[in-house]
Amino acid sequence: MNKRIAFILPHFYRYYRGGAETQCFYLACELINKGWEVHYIFEHKDIIDEVDEYGIHLHSLPKKKGYLKWQNAQALLQKMKLIQAEFWYSRANISYLHYLVKFAKQVGGKVIWAFSRDSQFLLKDNEQEKASFVVKVYNRFNKKRFFKALKSTNTILLQTKKQAALLDKNLNLKGTVIYNAHPTSDISKKNSLRKKQVLWIGRMRPFKRPDRFIELADFLKDTDITFKMIGKYAEKDLNEILNKRKGSNTKLEILGERKAHEVHDTLSESMLIVNTSEYEGFSNTFIEAWLRGVPVISYQVDPDGMILQNKIGIVKNDVNQLADYIKDICDDQKEWEKVSERCQMHGFENFDITNAVSKLEEILCKL
Repeated sequence: MNKRIAFILPHFYRYYRGGAETQCFYLACELINKGWEVHYIFEHKDIIDEVDEYGIHLHSLPKKKGYLKWQNAQALLQKMKLIQAEFWYSRANISYLHYLVKFAKQVGGKVIWAFSRDSQFLLKDNEQEKASFVVKVYNRFNKKRFFKALKSTNTILLQTKKQAALLDKNLNLKGTVIYNAHPTSDISKKNSLRKKQVLWIGRMRPFKRPDRFIELADFLKDTDITFKMIGKYAEKDLNEILNKRKGSNTKLEILGERKAHEVHDTLSESMLIVNTSEYEGFSNTFIEAWLRGVPVISYQVDPDGMILQNKIGIVKNDVNQLADYIKDICDDQKEWEKVSERCQMHGFENFDITNAVSKLEEILCKL
């Protein structure tokens, strides 16, 4: 097997640290550790053609809006002819899959699609409700073309068993579940005494419903528990709402975007993390939290039922019940330590990047 793989996404981890970009970066680094030649095709305003400090070969395409990505088709073909990869791995944005399938027939190589979030299985995406009529028409056309291209991929990867069921039900296709994973070698398994601190981490987009975290913090503003929000403001209106809502609560701090090591350090000193999303695929923050012994408080997202089945947090769509749970566990150090220990055990057993890459290699060898 030719151990040369290329990732194709709109963004690279250095410039945009979304969930898909984080996962592809971790996979790329571990594949390099195992002797692979790794390339990464992404969009950028500058021309980038270099090998970065991790050994990843970077190749940039012109930066395009969603409905204009078709203009990069020929540039993508030229990159593929240059790289001659054995495997083309795409994730996050659906616009390039049609061209990958088409061009792989010309230049060779197997095409892998990895799903990012559950909404990608639906023809209508609620995130696009505010888009113009023309953009909505294009998005619908693009999604249908994506579904057709999926049938010609060599393998489909999924984040959860739920996604595997959605793929079967909606598109009558089969795929393989590989859970998101993270490097674990530098994570301490010793849990020191934590601050009474609760986190929210993510890009502040409407479907992630950050306003619900602020509401939760307001319920508990008279306690000795502090609340912190980490994440980039994605929309101007949301920015204004968040700043207005936080004004009356001195226990709430909105930190904005932070570097990865700063996020991990803050997690390691906190007792809990809250997820308020309407939907996710498999949030990286869940894994980052569990690996560091931090239980997850979730309004409704529970990937494959892991939170409830393993007793590593709570899932309740009721702010009163969540507030009571947070107050009780923050005041009961022994109970928190029991849950924290279960979190780390679950994290290290299921989300080590070395195991995920070994499973990926097994799949690629069979293509």
